[in-house]
Amino acid sequence: MTPVDWLKTLYGWVGANHPKASFVGVVVLSAVLGGIAWRFAAYVYAKDHSIAAPGQPSTVSTTTGTGSPILPNNSGSVTINGDGSKSEESAPEGKPK
Repeated sequence: MTPVDWLKTLYGWVGANHPKASFVGVVVLSAVLGGIAWRFAAYVYAKDHSIAAPGQPSTVSTTTGTGSPILPNNSGSVTINGDGSKSEESAPEGKPK
């Protein structure tokens, strides 16, 4: 039996008596099978193209002086730690913290 004969037999059982209901059933079944295939393709693609999480910086960045982009127009300093802790800002002499 060829696939076309198989479909003709199936349509004869269900589709001939209930054409609208069988059409809706075929659409729903196709959507479910297509969705499963699409999710499987996404899973296989993700395995081949994994995205690495950005790493934590391991260095300490420091800026000081009047040309500092972080504290312009004063002579304070800032230290940025790569461990996620908050930085300490030092106020210039004569100015409150």
